[in-house]
Amino acid sequence: KFKVSFYEIPLESSVILRDSLRTSNYLFTSEPNRLLVGSYQDDKFGGVSASAATQFFTSVYSKIATTAVFDSVSLELQYDLYHYGPTTSTTQTFSVYKLDESLKFADRRYYFNTKNAVASELLGTKSFSINPDDFDDFAGSSTDYDTIITLRIPLSYAYGREVFAAAERWRDYATPSDSLFIKYNDFVEQFKGILIQPEVSDKVI
Repeated sequence: KFKVSFYEIPLESSVILRDSLRTSNYLFTSEPNRLLVGSYQDDKFGGVSASAATQFFTSVYSKIATTAVFDSVSLELQYDLYHYGPTTSTTQTFSVYKLDESLKFADRRYYFNTKNAVASELLGTKSFSINPDDFDDFAGSSTDYDTIITLRIPLSYAYGREVFAAAERWRDYATPSDSLFIKYNDFVEQFKGILIQPEVSDKVI
């Protein structure tokens, strides 16, 4: 009773396997240990963005002098000359935030690209130029192989003063709670770490 017609439209299909990627460093001796920060618009994969969450702790257990006076605090990052994205010289802007949640050293195996680091308090911002050609020249040089290039980001005075105060309490030790500055587990509960993220960027470094 009904007229039925059809038309076959061939459609090519593909299968994509998608999984989370481990983003924690210092697990295996053969893997590169670096903090990647930046963003890039890829022609095939779209927007690519990298932020770095990290913890810090003292490497010197000697006490500061009683005459020490706090001046300022900054984050200094050393380039390893890696770059991904456009090869033209451009300006990048990075911001540093105070983490709201602690980074647990024991849980480092479980950080993946699907996990977001929560950070709300801005500690500092820096704009700077990156020339990938200069990076490549240094990387391939037989005379400048020991050259160290760093990026210095001034941070909040109040934040630095808080860390300095912890060092003062350790120096003037009166109770066990004053030794927070040299006790990692206690230190990371108060100073949970920092997040470095791109604000204006066209490459990952």
